Amino acid sequence: MKNDMNPNPHPSMMDVHLLQVWGSLLITLLGICLHRMGPAFERSRFGPPIALLGFAAFVLLPDGLTGPEKAMHDTLLSSLPWIAAATAGTLLVLRGAPTYWSAKSIPMLLGWAAVSLAWIMILLDSDSAVASRLLSDISVLPGLLLGVIAFAFGVRLAEGFSGASEESSPLTVDEGRLVRTILTRRLGGDGDEY
Repeated sequence: MKNDMNPNPHPSMMDVHLLQVWGSLLITLLGICLHRMGPAFERSRFGPPIALLGFAAFVLLPDGLTGPEKAMHDTLLSSLPWIAAATAGTLLVLRGAPTYWSAKSIPMLLGWAAVSLAWIMILLDSDSAVASRLLSDISVLPGLLLGVIAFAFGVRLAEGFSGASEESSPLTVDEGRLVRTILTRRLGGDGDEY
C-alpha cells in the first residue's frame, strides 16, 4: 500500500543535518541537567562529558545547513571566543567566591578579568548600533543594584529585630539513650535498649 503522506521514505541530507543540530543541543542540555544533580548523585559525573559531546557535535557539523539552523550555527562559531572567556571567567569567579567569609582572591581576580575580556570582545565585535543598544541596556544596572541594596538592608533590618535565639539545652541522659536506641534499630548494630 502506498503512503501518500511521505512519498520519500528515506530522509534527505537536510533532514539529517537538522536532526544533528537539534539532537546535539538536546544532548548538551541533558549533560548540563545531569551535572546539576550535584555531587551526591553518582550520575552527575557523566554530565560534563555528555555536555561536551553535544557541544562538539553542534560545532563540528558538516556543511549543508540552511535556514535558521545555519544562522544559529554561524553565530555560535563566531561567538566562541567570548563565550569561552565568559564561561571560564564565571567558573573562576564562582570558585573564588567567599565561603564563610573566606574568599580566594586569585581565582576571583582572574575570573573578573576573563569576564571583562569577554565584554570587551563583544563590544569590539559588535557594530556601533548593537554596541549603543547594549550600552543603553546596561544603564538599568544602577536601578537593579539599588533594588539589591534595599533588599539586603530589609533582610538585615528584619534579622536585627528578630534577635538571636537561645541555644537549646543538651539532651538529657534518657533522651540520649532514646536517640541511640532509635539509631541502633534503624542502622543495625548492638546498643542499649531504652
